[in-house]
Amino acid sequence: MRRDIEFTSVGDTLRGWLYTPDQGEGPFPVIIMAGGWCYVKELVQTHVAEQFAEAGLAAVLFDYRNFGASDGARRQHIDPNAQIEDYQNAISFAETLPEVDPTRIGVWG
Repeated sequence: MRRDIEFTSVGDTLRGWLYTPDQGEGPFPVIIMAGGWCYVKELVQTHVAEQFAEAGLAAVLFDYRNFGASDGARRQHIDPNAQIEDYQNAISFAETLPEVDPTRIGVWG
């Protein structure tokens, strides 16, 4: 199953998707996923997130600020330090989700 998610990173709203297994009871271990540098979630990660969900894991996919569905004033601007902050904030957000086991979080990408 996939649902839309939103969280804040340094004042910008970041958007993405939460994938959860169709079977089993949560909370589930989760993998946090974002593309490298300038990719958006639709390009390379949806099939991987679906495979994680089929294997019993949740997955959070998100677009960095300035990219894709996420906010940000400097569109398509790559800032590695900001992307690290976005990843950290995605992890903090995932810890609050009832579907997610906050003691079992991994990162991909």
